[in-house]
Amino acid sequence: MKKFFKNLGLFWKWLIRIAIVGLIGFVVFKFIQGKFYYEPPKAEKVASKKEYLASIESPSPDTLVAYIPVTRTLVPEADSTARVGGDSLIAKTLPDSLIPQAPKKVETVLGPPNIILIVMDDLGYGDIGAYGNSAIQTPTIDTLAKQGMVFEQFYTVSPESSPARAALLTGRYPIRTGVTRSLFPGEGLTTTYQKAVNVAQGLMEDEITLAEPLKEAGYATSLIGKWHLGDKAPHLPTNFGFDNFLGVHVSHDMEPMHLYRNDEIILEHPLDATKLIDSYTKEAVSFIGEQKESPFFLYLAHSFPHAPLYEVATIEKSKGGTYGDVVEELDKSIQKVWEAVIASGKKDNTIILITSDNGPDNQGSTGGLRGRKHEVFEGGVRVPLILWAPRLQPTQHRITQPVASIDLFPTLLTLVGISSPTDRIIDGKNLLPLFTETKETPIADRNIYFFWQEEVLALRSGDFKYHIPHRTGRITQEYSILEKGKEGPFLYNIHTDGGEAYNLLQVEAVRSEEMKKQIEAFESTLASGARGWLQ
Repeated sequence: MKKFFKNLGLFWKWLIRIAIVGLIGFVVFKFIQGKFYYEPPKAEKVASKKEYLASIESPSPDTLVAYIPVTRTLVPEADSTARVGGDSLIAKTLPDSLIPQAPKKVETVLGPPNIILIVMDDLGYGDIGAYGNSAIQTPTIDTLAKQGMVFEQFYTVSPESSPARAALLTGRYPIRTGVTRSLFPGEGLTTTYQKAVNVAQGLMEDEITLAEPLKEAGYATSLIGKWHLGDKAPHLPTNFGFDNFLGVHVSHDMEPMHLYRNDEIILEHPLDATKLIDSYTKEAVSFIGEQKESPFFLYLAHSFPHAPLYEVATIEKSKGGTYGDVVEELDKSIQKVWEAVIASGKKDNTIILITSDNGPDNQGSTGGLRGRKHEVFEGGVRVPLILWAPRLQPTQHRITQPVASIDLFPTLLTLVGISSPTDRIIDGKNLLPLFTETKETPIADRNIYFFWQEEVLALRSGDFKYHIPHRTGRITQEYSILEKGKEGPFLYNIHTDGGEAYNLLQVEAVRSEEMKKQIEAFESTLASGARGWLQ
């Protein structure tokens, strides 16, 4: 018996050794494959993309179908007592009884709207006052929220940076764009591994970002801040419709991180991250002030409050600690951008959108939602969205139905009278009816799929959210992989259980099975053509 156990012990030792050698061999094989035999995914629709962009014309008043006419009462400057936003005429909608002279009411056609899309990095759903935070002071964002629209259930479709940004700019799920994982600079081990598993090292050349059709329609376009969709041509901002770029290619916890002006390095690694917010803000204010004639699209993608944080030189410290100080600094940045819009006289015809790429990391508030960055639970994928648009005259203040980052592409194009491309699936929905209807009408066929890398892990449909079995741990800088093995499936009623605490899998067995089949059917379409080409 002793001999048996001795032999058994030897057997297990050799088995473990063989497994270790096999694992090392696999890793070496993948390294060699990624380093020397990597073939990037092929861009298949470059010609079709060029045809679409060439067909775009500058919007005319007839094409601005989404606009609600703005009735403005014009009072000559000589009879006025103040100036508004630098305009030579006071332009306010006032009751007739308050106008001292016989006013002339006119319906003005302001032309295509200016669009400012502000994206924070890892800002949590509960980090600003408009979403219930009292520790961090965000007066500018809160004021824009009071004057505009607050989306209570706005989702990113991936809980990490690069895939989330790819989806936001293209209106398509990340897997269609080739960017399914956060990208790293240079040729390090992570990049080599990603190549080995055939992850595109930048936004595919045949993808169409929001900036490209806007540029063809006569917009001045600028990206200021974090790109994170590739650090080499043809994956750079200037390859995707941005006339101007000042910013970084990666997150500021990655090395090397250089500061670029268009395609040229103007400051080499290591950068002083404490100056990034101020540099981005000054560039944004300057860009707005330079636009005299043409409409503009400004994509202001801040690098914070992504870790590592830094000490803000401020007299009054936030009750939210260093994290709160940084968020309050971002609020001041937005104040300066807003003031620049008003000073330029473009207030009536400018749209400002404020959101985040994904949920918060180790710091930051999810507003009581379960999960954080790198998870498809609500805290990782539900983010703020505030829309400020005086011209649209929104009829509702708080939008409660689920909408997603992929919706902004078709919505903003429709707003300026540009048709979306027809050679590919656009996964987003047009949200304009939500801006104009007095009562929320549910968006038809509204399913929102949530990805982790190449896999669909969850589906939101109506009030319910279904998770397939998946790991519930996170991968962070500070911690190793916290994996408990796969858990689930789960079904939650998000309307009554935003914290995803009560699994209704058994109670709602029929619904659970239906949503499981919806995920399987969607994944089958991806298996047959993930890029989503229609022609």
